[in-house]
Order: sequence, then structure tokens, then C-alpha cells
Amino acid sequence: MASVARRHLGGAARRGREQVERQFLGTVWEDLDIWRYQEYIEQPALSKIDAKPYMAMRKWATQFYEAPPTDAVASA
Repeated sequence: MASVARRHLGGAARRGREQVERQFLGTVWEDLDIWRYQEYIEQPALSKIDAKPYMAMRKWATQFYEAPPTDAVASA
């Protein structure tokens, strides 16, 4: 009896994992479509409430790029 319950649980866990994988992969492909066409804008038009944290994130992210940061991003 216990082995039947384990097999049922195993199948439910497998189906759950497969569903999560499908949703994740669908989201990744949608994100890739967006990222493929993004362009870097040196000084983006941002609202006052968004400017400080967004530019701080951009400055932080420069450590992951090989190209040296520009003055506008580095001084933000």
C-alpha cells in the first residue's frame, strides 16, 4: 500500500516539476525576445522617483562589463 502512495506522489511531483519547467522556459523565451532588441541609452529619461535607484543599479552593473564605464554612468 505504501509503495502505491509513493508512486502516486512521485508522479504528482514529476507533473508539478514539468509544469514549473514549462512556465519557466516560456517566460525565459519571452524575456529573450525583449532583451534581444534592447538598446543602451546613455542618459535615459527617468522620473525623479526612479532616477536615483535606477542609476545606482546601472553604476553597480558596470562591474560586469568589459568596456570601461562612461563618465555619465560612473558619475551617477
